[in-house]
Amino acid sequence: MKWFILLFLVGRISDAHPLDLGFLQIARKNHDIILSLELNPSVAAQLIRHKESLADEHTLMAFAPLIISASLKKLNFSKDKSNCNLQNTNVEWVNEQLLRLTGTAVCDQLTGESKSNVFRVSPDFFGQLPASFQLLTKITDSEGNETTSMLDIKSPELEFYLNKNKKQNLTKFIKMGIEHIGAVPNQWKNSSGFHLPGGIDHILFLIVLLISSGSLLDILKITGGFTLGHSITLAVGSYGLIHLPTRIVECAIALSIVYVSYEAIKRKSSKNKWRAASLFGLVHGLGFAQALQELNLAPLALFKALIGFNLGVELGQIIIVFLLFPILFLGQQRPLAFRYATSACSVLVGLAGSYWFVVRALGS
Repeated sequence: MKWFILLFLVGRISDAHPLDLGFLQIARKNHDIILSLELNPSVAAQLIRHKESLADEHTLMAFAPLIISASLKKLNFSKDKSNCNLQNTNVEWVNEQLLRLTGTAVCDQLTGESKSNVFRVSPDFFGQLPASFQLLTKITDSEGNETTSMLDIKSPELEFYLNKNKKQNLTKFIKMGIEHIGAVPNQWKNSSGFHLPGGIDHILFLIVLLISSGSLLDILKITGGFTLGHSITLAVGSYGLIHLPTRIVECAIALSIVYVSYEAIKRKSSKNKWRAASLFGLVHGLGFAQALQELNLAPLALFKALIGFNLGVELGQIIIVFLLFPILFLGQQRPLAFRYATSACSVLVGLAGSYWFVVRALGS
């Protein structure tokens, strides 16, 4: 009974991988501006302060007007600082993990000059959602050019043109990769106080691998293996060559955490830990690939997104290794104490991974 309570508490205080990503598409088609917002039903429930889950299409349609008012109409879409009106709004139940809200923005007369028609979107619903929530945004101009950006509580506003968009901003995806792994302060603390980042399971996974590694070369192999695996499945998944249900991916991630924790407790050789890191990277890459697929990016734009995000993840890992290095160095000076500390840490992380597996498998 004590072990069950401990398992529950460890998992509960670090509820990893929240449903913290939405998708916004804005496209100009002739004289119309089409908006499409995709959210997980649980996110929509938070926005309308509905305590129960929007578990089926019938329940969703009953709350459709409220959901539109709390999400699509809170995008604050404007042209030249004048608000645009939304018409032909609609809510569509895609599946149990996705709903789609659409509408047509009616603005003042659009001109053909790119210096005019400065559009802005500034959602004001971020404060109602977890601080880790991000809104991946794709802008398609009148010529079919695409630009992607990331909005969150720290950067809630975006200005753009719908005549001739600028080229893809690689730094946006680098920043996204760093934040995705939870390697920046704003993923740990905001105006509401301290909170665990969405990538806490990735961080714990790397920590267990690193503290049980034997040398600097082993550390380099582990971080490199994770990036290699992540890059492969992120690429093939984003281009639609492979697809697995989200629940299977998330459960596999949890199991990989349990596995590396077990190996660390048993103090197995660190020579092959890079293989475990590569395996985890393969699984994790599929998770974000599903997000990029939803944007339907052009091949070149998708390639840039892949490069930027992978660079960001690698930088995030370097930050984590840098922060852990003093601990690893001191551990080499006190091997016996460090061995016990490593075992205790691995047990706690293994319990958290076990809890996440049960929760994700049951769909809670």
